[in-house]
Amino acid sequence: FATASDDAQPVVSLRFVPSAFDSFRRNAELKFTLKLPETLNIYIVRKDGGGRESRVKTLVENARETGGSHSVSWLGDNDMEFFAPAGMYFGVVEIDQQAYETTVQVFHF
Repeated sequence: FATASDDAQPVVSLRFVPSAFDSFRRNAELKFTLKLPETLNIYIVRKDGGGRESRVKTLVENARETGGSHSVSWLGDNDMEFFAPAGMYFGVVEIDQQAYETTVQVFHF
């Protein structure tokens, strides 16, 4: 996770809207702003108790994006197009092998 000052970060305002959602009923939007044009990957991961990551869903791969505001939908599914189990997930924007992440809670009623 990036720790430098916000001024040095290429990704700002990284967040999910909503921050918790029932994936059986709606999706969530990963919203962020790029300060400059960048080539990036965006994916969803889940971490186990030891902090090890497992990739759940690839949303964007090796895409060149313009500077400015962006939004990517996540349906709450995995790469096999099945619903992901309820729990805490991380949306990751990766630029030049540097990861920027934010959390989202998935629940099911």
